[in-house]
Amino acid sequence: MGLTLVHIGAAAGLAPAASLRALSGGGAVASSVSAPAVFVPAGLDGELRRLIAESVRPRRLFELDPADDAALDDLVGRAVTEDVTVALAGPGGPELARALRRRALAAGSSSLSAAASPAVVTVPPGREFDDALLGQELVSLKRIVDVLRVECPWDREQTPRDIIGYTVEEVHELADAVAAGDLEAEHGELGDLLLQVVLLALMLSEQGGGDLGSVAHGIEDKLIRRHPHIFADAVAETPADVRSRWERIKVEQEGRQGIFHDVPAGFPALLYVKKLQQRAASVGFDWDSAAQAFPKIAEERAELAELFREAAGADAGGPAAAPADPHHADPRVIHESATCSSPPSTSRGCSRSTRSSPCARPATASCAASPRPPSWPPSAARTGPRSTSPPRRSITSAPRPPSPPDPSADARIGQRPTASTGHGAAPPRG
Repeated sequence: MGLTLVHIGAAAGLAPAASLRALSGGGAVASSVSAPAVFVPAGLDGELRRLIAESVRPRRLFELDPADDAALDDLVGRAVTEDVTVALAGPGGPELARALRRRALAAGSSSLSAAASPAVVTVPPGREFDDALLGQELVSLKRIVDVLRVECPWDREQTPRDIIGYTVEEVHELADAVAAGDLEAEHGELGDLLLQVVLLALMLSEQGGGDLGSVAHGIEDKLIRRHPHIFADAVAETPADVRSRWERIKVEQEGRQGIFHDVPAGFPALLYVKKLQQRAASVGFDWDSAAQAFPKIAEERAELAELFREAAGADAGGPAAAPADPHHADPRVIHESATCSSPPSTSRGCSRSTRSSPCARPATASCAASPRPPSWPPSAARTGPRSTSPPRRSITSAPRPPSPPDPSADARIGQRPTASTGHGAAPPRG
């Protein structure tokens, strides 16, 4: 008693000899396929149906619709008390196999007794059966894409440059589905992305650059080469060991130079920078915390400001502006302005009193008394008047405490600074 699933394939010429022998009552699983009737997917072509009928004679063939839930439930229920054999043939074979296995598994998990769940036997056994179903589905997809490439007016006109935009779009949609934890959406987006791979591989074959088989073989080789701790005798105990070995293999076996090789130029800016930092971290260029890395922002900002000043001087035909001072406070950045406008009673100060400054406001006594670079966040003491120079326009609203720094301030580096209007941002520039 039980459910026997026999893989036949999509066409008569692809039917495995072992599966046909099993249906005829021979082979090691003869006792499993002795049912008085054999079920096949509905709609089989004539040649494939005749082949199965000859193999199972004198038993009869019954068609089974993979979309008929009631019929599938009934068949799994019968398999609890009698032998049921299903020949998985034609394009609908893999789908029928998945539907029956899901129901058999559900019957076992929902029942308190193991006797209420049918035993499932596959021909060929184990992973070979799963591989056969997977191979059939992938070949079927490839053949559909081949037909579309020839017969569909839209598909005929596409080039890799046309398609790659859709590929990037599908990757982002898949990322959204994964981030949302939506398994159904993820399933669909994986299919969309798989279509892109099959279609681009077909276009590659049209240009003589390989085909889907050679693409698969290439990634197989790469995986084996980069995992010698799995497929050879190398040792890697931690993820860090694995990543370090990958980098060595890229240089020693694949001829790659440096650590920043093959970073896609088309990456979005933040993703590009993240990838570069990951590569740099792989050779130890990293910090243990964000607090340690934060001061580098001011340093890099100063270097960028220097480039802008040099460019501004070159455009004007005159000498470049004075070198950037990384400790120089920018009056357009709120927390830096607060540093310079602290009342004399505070110990906070700034270094502008000892340097020539483009700041439109004169340094206060506290600035001159205690030069020190700006810092963030501002202390509670920095709530006094922000400027000793008169504003360009009056502000009738009540003073507000300092706001977080304006993210657009750095984009205006190199422009002539202006005085802040009270407690708000600098006025719009013409």
